[in-house]
Amino acid sequence: FSIMYFLVILLVSWVFYTVMTSLDKEEGK
Repeated sequence: FSIMYFLVILLVSWVFYTVMTSLDKEEGK
């Protein structure tokens, strides 16, 4: 299990979370 693999998963998770919260704010308008 590589640390780089862990960082990639963490980055993807963060991007997904950011996109979802952004969409929620757009719908809130």
